[in-house]
Amino acid sequence: MEYLIFVFCTLVFGIYASYVATYDFKYKTYKLAAVRYRQPDIVTGKLIAVSLVMAGTLATILFIAYIGSYVINAIVEKQIPVESYLMDIPGYKNNIILQLLLSIAVLLFYIIAGFSVAFLFKSMIVPTVVLMVHGLLVPVLGAYDFRNIFSFFAHQVFNFTGRFRMFQALPINELTGMAVVLLSVVAFLTLCYVIARKRSAYS
Repeated sequence: MEYLIFVFCTLVFGIYASYVATYDFKYKTYKLAAVRYRQPDIVTGKLIAVSLVMAGTLATILFIAYIGSYVINAIVEKQIPVESYLMDIPGYKNNIILQLLLSIAVLLFYIIAGFSVAFLFKSMIVPTVVLMVHGLLVPVLGAYDFRNIFSFFAHQVFNFTGRFRMFQALPINELTGMAVVLLSVVAFLTLCYVIARKRSAYS
């Protein structure tokens, strides 16, 4: 789940949210939607829709992985005498609920950020480039860079015992880190709704 959340899904859902935000602009249906509904309602509906897709996708992947682990384990046990091998498997120090809550929080942040930037520029190219460059090419810019904040909290919840290893975060104040993320989310949403109120159906 570590690799799924912190590498794959952050990019995928951030880009998907930017696509949903610009769908009406791309296919020239924004005027029709804006005439039928209030523009803040359109923004809210799209954010809820992307969040539901994220939750459904995450639940489906985890369910398939859970069932698949039993199937694969049964197949392996029939072919390999696993009882002959002694393995030291570290246990998880935290429960799955905390891991899921952090995962959902991280994904929601990237969804809101990608959606807001795309809605602002009426293009999914800008948030896609920003997500790709910032996430994959640019080094961590400081202790309160979003990636460092997420890494700090991730190491409190995840063991990272699999193949994927998240970088060791710089130490931060937990309350300050949460405040930075929450204030950023509020700023993104506020900007998005202000633009929605001011943007004309014919702009």
